[in-house]
Amino acid sequence: MTRKTIKPGENVFEALGFDRGEATNLKIRADLMLRLSSVIEKHGLTQKKAAEVLGISQPDVSSLVNGRIDKFTIDKLVNMLTTFGQMVELKVKRGPRLTAVESGNKAKPKKRPLKIVQPGALEA
Repeated sequence: MTRKTIKPGENVFEALGFDRGEATNLKIRADLMLRLSSVIEKHGLTQKKAAEVLGISQPDVSSLVNGRIDKFTIDKLVNMLTTFGQMVELKVKRGPRLTAVESGNKAKPKKRPLKIVQPGALEA
């Protein structure tokens, strides 16, 4: 078994072999789940009480605090966090450039010349 060291800031899911899009989605969900688990703990709530507050079942709270990432969407996690008065923000930034192979493009698309149409030219 080969061991790989994950560098700070590196997406662990991408290092595990998930494609970039899925790895990003999994990381966002994991971060939201960690924050939600922390908020539940901070408030000293039992799983049963957290379930009542969130409007979900106690087994779902158990799945949440035990990291069952497959059970929750980003939307659901954001809604649960706002129930606890948390503000969720999304930040999008430029990532590393994709090679043609990674992006699925074989070649750059051809640029079309810009066609200028005079007002009224399209009227028949």
